Amino acid sequence: MSIVDKIAMNIRSTIAAPLLAASMVVGLGLPGANTLAQVVVVNCPGGSIQALLDLAPPAIKGGTMTINGTCTEDVLVTLDNATFAGGVAAVIRGTITVDGARRVVFQNLSVTGAGNGVVVTGNGTATVRDSIIGRNNDNGIVVKDGAQADILNNQIVQNGQSGSDPDQGEGISVYDGGNARVVGNTINDNLSFGVDVYNGAVVRLESNTIMRNGRIALYESGVGVYRARIKAYGNVYQDNAYAAIDAYNDGNYRTGRGLNEAGVVDNPFGFETITAGTGQLAVTIGRGGFVDLRQVTVQGLIEMGSDSLLHVRGDHVEPNTQCSEVDDVTAFGVNSTIQLGSHTRVNGVVTADATQGNRVAFLSGCPLP
Repeated sequence: MSIVDKIAMNIRSTIAAPLLAASMVVGLGLPGANTLAQVVVVNCPGGSIQALLDLAPPAIKGGTMTINGTCTEDVLVTLDNATFAGGVAAVIRGTITVDGARRVVFQNLSVTGAGNGVVVTGNGTATVRDSIIGRNNDNGIVVKDGAQADILNNQIVQNGQSGSDPDQGEGISVYDGGNARVVGNTINDNLSFGVDVYNGAVVRLESNTIMRNGRIALYESGVGVYRARIKAYGNVYQDNAYAAIDAYNDGNYRTGRGLNEAGVVDNPFGFETITAGTGQLAVTIGRGGFVDLRQVTVQGLIEMGSDSLLHVRGDHVEPNTQCSEVDDVTAFGVNSTIQLGSHTRVNGVVTADATQGNRVAFLSGCPLP
């Protein structure tokens, strides 16, 4: 009996007739013991993503599950090398969890109406791309417990619909050793942080638009980083609630272009634009936070609490010598340092109380055009 017959027999003997009518396995690869299906189609309503994952994993591994219509279910993926692709009007109304599985891909899907939209955990690895992760009750995408995710070219919007838990409503949440590459996304109008990174997590944040996230009363910002690291390039921040960027409790946020050990520009990305909301902060730093801003335009106040470090510098690599620009900078705590390095223009006032151990180093300024 061929692998096609075995899979079909298993499905027919276990799944009810409506599900059979809505699901099919097609396009198998080369014959042999490890032959894998190339396409699995689930048509909803009526079909079930989880049922096919549970009953015919060899048909999914290494192939693609194409999803049509609205599937109302939670999905647990523990199988490596699986791709889930949206077909016609593909919507998943439920939480997708990748638990320990490797190289899992989700593309061209809408994930909505769940608690969390997508969760990657247990050292799993996944890619979420070209999808809408929006209007979920809790968070949009969660990466935790040593997992890794590429989050590429998505709309991550209006999460936190339940509105009841102060710890929910984040667009992207990466924590407890999670690692994420977040590139080219629109991260707007989430109830809490647009991106929240903490507890040993590492995130590369590149060319995203991050706007109108957070609640002022809860000190939620466009991006928060706490006991974690973010390397950022070319993002646009605007009108986030408390601040555009919040680096506290040993949080580390670095951006811009630099030179590698060979003296060569190590990345091609452009300036980052950080614009505060009306009456709000552009950047806030405190309790061991470190913000290193290269190639930035900051509009709004940079505010520093105690034991924090701010370093601002422009593009000093010839022939590009564009200056970074900042408005007002204030160190109101104790033992904080402001370093305004090469190719930096200050358009406002820098304030630091030296009697409290705060220091300012203004190294060279911005050459006149």
